[in-house]
Amino acid sequence: MRMRNLLSLLLTLIIASATFAQTASIKGRVMDSSGSVMPGVQVKVLQGETVVREGLTSDTGDFELPLNPGEYKLEITAPDFDAH
Repeated sequence: MRMRNLLSLLLTLIIASATFAQTASIKGRVMDSSGSVMPGVQVKVLQGETVVREGLTSDTGDFELPLNPGEYKLEITAPDFDAH
């Protein structure tokens, strides 16, 4: 019985660590060309043409969006912001 509990616990820890290993996030800070932070800017993360996450920058221009590992495109939208 004790061995089964130990194996069950070990299996649970392996599954939990595999699950945690599959989570990620993208984070950054949006600044203008002068180096000033840009608060309240819309940030979108796209996979292909599909928006998978979106949010706004904080008062310090920072953002963090949880994602699964993969390849993404980041889109920033703000008034008078010229995206290249």
